[in-house]
Amino acid sequence: MQRPTVETGAILKRQYWQPWVSADPPNCELTVMSLDTAASTEDEAANSAMTLWGLWRGDDGKGKMIMLGGRKGRWDYVDLKANALEWYKNHNPDVVLIENKSTGQSLIPELILMGLPIVKYSPDKDKDKVARAHSCTPTLAQGKVFVPFEKLWAKIFMQQAAEFPKGRENDYIDTFTQALIWLRRNVYFELKEDIKDEEEYEDLKYRRKRKAPY
Repeated sequence: MQRPTVETGAILKRQYWQPWVSADPPNCELTVMSLDTAASTEDEAANSAMTLWGLWRGDDGKGKMIMLGGRKGRWDYVDLKANALEWYKNHNPDVVLIENKSTGQSLIPELILMGLPIVKYSPDKDKDKVARAHSCTPTLAQGKVFVPFEKLWAKIFMQQAAEFPKGRENDYIDTFTQALIWLRRNVYFELKEDIKDEEEYEDLKYRRKRKAPY
């Protein structure tokens, strides 16, 4: 039975998220794998989570973002590393964004040595979880973030979004906010329309062949 939500007064309102109904995802210019690592497996609510996000331009030329996958679990360090590596190999993202705290601090240097395109994310610079979620709502409210609602991982993600910040779990939401904040900081999200220099835009584009996200 699905838990009741606290949509009234929610920060990440249901109507903000756009449905992706096509069987296939869009042709993304950039994919980001975002990880949130738990401090300990002893806490029942302490899951590690990873989500995959794609960035593309719609017919209007505006930057859009789509959730391409999600995975979460109560993993020890060995299992966390194995899951991260498996997901990277399966999806071949351009960037692997890892929260630079808890077990993430140990995972980051190991994955860098293995050649993964790691980017550290320091949450302390963006205040607390609630403040980070509030900072993402303008982009959400503009209808720029898409989710394939019928996927099981998407249903779990949307449940967390509806309950945030009062829900028991928010690991998926942490991966979303850090991905969106990083994308906006690095001018990827608005893509070409916010970059004046054509050569700069070409330098920012990633041209890598990817496996199907789902």
